[in-house]
Amino acid sequence: MDKMALLKRLSEERYEYFATIGLSPVKCRQLVAEKLEVWRNMPVDELQRIMDTEDFGS
Repeated sequence: MDKMALLKRLSEERYEYFATIGLSPVKCRQLVAEKLEVWRNMPVDELQRIMDTEDFGS
């Protein structure tokens, strides 16, 4: 999977994670945007590790 696809998938999964724990849609988007800034600077192998371990909440 390329980096853009991983970022998109991680963002979607993170949003779903926060939505399922009861956060408002606005707060979910805010938290996703904050994490997306960090993820953009990560190498692809680290992003893939996050996907593989389903570590969307961290």
